[in-house]
Amino acid sequence: MPSRTSSSINHIAVVGSGLMGTGIAQIGLEAGIHVVLVGRSEEKCQKAVATIRMGVTRATKKRIPDNQEALTEKVNNLMSLLTTTTSLEQGVSNAEVVLEAVIENLKVKQNLLEEIEQFARK
Repeated sequence: MPSRTSSSINHIAVVGSGLMGTGIAQIGLEAGIHVVLVGRSEEKCQKAVATIRMGVTRATKKRIPDNQEALTEKVNNLMSLLTTTTSLEQGVSNAEVVLEAVIENLKVKQNLLEEIEQFARK
C-alpha cells in the first residue's frame, strides 16, 4: 500500500452500486480510504458489499496467500472502511471526493450532479 500524507484523501463517496461503483469502492478500500457507497436500494447495497468483499478477498489473497487468519483479518479491516446508504445526502455530505458511477444516460447524470451539489461539502 502506498504511503499516505496528511494532505491525502480520507473519505470518498461512490454514487452507484453496479460494476463500476463496486470496482471504484474496492480500489478506495485497498488504498485505506473510508468509502460510502450510495445505492438505490438496501438490496443493491447488500449485493454490492458481497461483490466488494469477494474482490477485496481475491486481491488480498495474492498478497497473503498462505495465512487464512491474516487474510481474514486484513479483509475485515478493509471492509470496516465501507459504509453503504440509500440516502444521497447522507452519502455525500462528509465526502472529500464524490464519484458518480451511474447509468450512461446524460439526463440521469445531470440530475444526479444537481442533487450532489445540494448536499456535497463546499
